[in-house]
Amino acid sequence: MSAAKQGPKPSTLSGAQLSDWSLRPRYTAADMAQLLWRERWLVLGVFLALFALGVALAWRMDKTYPARASLLVRLGQEYVYQPRAGADPQSTTAANINEVLQSEREILSSAGLRHRVIEELGYATVFPDKAQRWRTASPARRSQLIAAGAETMEKRLGAEAAPDQNVLRVTYEDTDPDRAALVLNTLIDEYLEYRREVFADVTLPAVSRQREAFEDQLAQAEQAYQQFLADNRIGDFDAERASLNTLYTTLNDTRYRNQAALSQVRGRLSGQAAALSGVAPEIALYRDVDDTAADRLVALRVQREELLTRYRPEAGPVREVDRQIAQFESAVAAGKGRGEQLRRIGVNPIYQTVATDRAQARAEAASLENSLGAIARQLNEIAARRQQLAALEPRYQQLQRQREVLAANVRAFAAREQQSQAAQAVAQSASDNVRVVERALPPVRGNSLRREILILSLLLALGTALAVAFTRIFLRRGFATPASASRTLDLPVLATAPAAPRGAAA
Repeated sequence: MSAAKQGPKPSTLSGAQLSDWSLRPRYTAADMAQLLWRERWLVLGVFLALFALGVALAWRMDKTYPARASLLVRLGQEYVYQPRAGADPQSTTAANINEVLQSEREILSSAGLRHRVIEELGYATVFPDKAQRWRTASPARRSQLIAAGAETMEKRLGAEAAPDQNVLRVTYEDTDPDRAALVLNTLIDEYLEYRREVFADVTLPAVSRQREAFEDQLAQAEQAYQQFLADNRIGDFDAERASLNTLYTTLNDTRYRNQAALSQVRGRLSGQAAALSGVAPEIALYRDVDDTAADRLVALRVQREELLTRYRPEAGPVREVDRQIAQFESAVAAGKGRGEQLRRIGVNPIYQTVATDRAQARAEAASLENSLGAIARQLNEIAARRQQLAALEPRYQQLQRQREVLAANVRAFAAREQQSQAAQAVAQSASDNVRVVERALPPVRGNSLRREILILSLLLALGTALAVAFTRIFLRRGFATPASASRTLDLPVLATAPAAPRGAAA
């Protein structure tokens, strides 16, 4: 009776029979439940073991307190690219806000910054649970502890920013709320100093050295330029060349005018020679003429008119006067009553004027000829000097270009150096584009993963226990129940034998 309670003995088949897939046992849900119930102790054992491990792990999880802070990040000078040399200084390129936030987040999460925080606060302050290990560690071991602590801080540190927003939210988790706020605030303070070092213009010494090198080259070029001018007796090349060109043009104009004037003077001389040939050198200047008869005739006529006032025309005195008048009129008509008393001869003024003009023209012609000769000599000298300057111009242009290029480079690098010094001074005094909006305060509420770990442990333990049970069920040879045997073999099971006690003979 006791043997019958143990249930029917599972049917067994040979290996050849079980190798056929069609002879594999077929189970229903009721069979599976019955089989799982048979493996209940195995399922319970595996479940309890794994769940106990999960509970132990959850129990070891400490409650963490996330301290929070926020930073306002704006576009600063360090994110604006300006060409250093060889390009237009006005051609600049600026990063967008997402690129700026990504860069600031990388700086905030850098290992160097975490090392500085640990060194600032002390390893024992950041990780009090490892203070004893720190005190007894060697210098090499302490370096390893700091590196490991920096990695631990990286896991506890978080920095997030919404797209297209310029607010960076920073969190740090620790088991102690005060320590979490202290570490995060120290991290922010060190970050503000650290980023100034990161964005410090490291090219300033190189710019200074390059500026000094250009100044030395400029001094050498200036010395070569001055030596070139001294060797060729040039004060100012461009001014002298312009002066020579102007003087050459002026002298040419003067020569043309003098040639025209000389031709005109020579024409005057020819005309004056022809004029002098037809003019007498001397002429009568003046002469005195005797007009006594005419004067006497006029006096007689006046006398007759006076006599007529007293006498009649046939009177004797009137007839006497008429007779005298008739005689004088006859003498005047015959030219006997007029004669030349005195005559003076002198130089002909026309001849003298023409001769004077001719002498002046000869002097003017001689002066113009001398002037043309002097101008010709000056033009030759100027032409020779111009040719000399033309031959020297390539070398002068080369020296001038070197001076101008070097002077421009010196000015550009000097301006760049001053700008870098000013920017560095401003950066050392303040961070204009990063502002602390909210500093970290000790958090009131903490976070713990105990609940999540317990739930995960429960599900994992249950799933593993069921998997072990099903693996054992499916790996067992034979049929577990008469219904499974009948269903698999498609044969009715007429009887079942009770299971033999363990240790009994077959």
